[in-house]
Amino acid sequence: MLSVLVLPVSASADPENILGNIDSAQSENGQVVIRGWACQRGEAESILVHLYIGHSAYDHPKGEKIASGSASLASERAVNDSCEDGGGNHHRFMISIPQETANQYHDKPIFVHGIRLSGSMKNAAISGSGRLRIPSTKVVSNFQDQGSSNLNAHKDTFPKLPGTFRDSIGHPSVFVTLRDLQAMVNKINVKGSFSAGMFSKLSELTKTDLAANRDWSATYSGCDIDIYLHAFSIESTGG
Repeated sequence: MLSVLVLPVSASADPENILGNIDSAQSENGQVVIRGWACQRGEAESILVHLYIGHSAYDHPKGEKIASGSASLASERAVNDSCEDGGGNHHRFMISIPQETANQYHDKPIFVHGIRLSGSMKNAAISGSGRLRIPSTKVVSNFQDQGSSNLNAHKDTFPKLPGTFRDSIGHPSVFVTLRDLQAMVNKINVKGSFSAGMFSKLSELTKTDLAANRDWSATYSGCDIDIYLHAFSIESTGG
């Protein structure tokens, strides 16, 4: 009897999917700058990114493409590990939108698509698409006199802030939106980043201060104000 050996069919040879994240969309010097990272998993070469407004390139109706760029800025280890890039190390992007264009699309949702290098998968919209919006490019006036009457007289020049600001029972008078908190958490959770390191230091310092049994509610008078000052920074991810 002739026996036949049946071999399993191999998996698709297509490369893996498009990965990435929109980290921020900020008004800077009158224009809007969008930063993030994007790659095709397993590819060391940097990919192109296309910016759509309103909807993604695959929605109905389709979004409007207003800019493009290259995810070719240096990227940190966490990004490179996610991309499984074999040492590519250049997967970050920064797209600048002129003031006139940004004003035209103010408060519209942002979609960034990574453009594949090979294979047949979709040029997928990366994580964060649809959640961030084009911010205002208005600049708050600089007043020589910061008196309340002057500020009230010019209050219409202040930019409109997105989100709903409410006191919480646990954190009264802390005015941040859920979007702000999520952006901060995303930064802090990048292992080995400047933000993660600084937040770790802040946490340890806070533990030390709480264990010191100081009366933090007491009125303070003196020169050593440093005991009340605690801060951490979130780094810019520009080129």
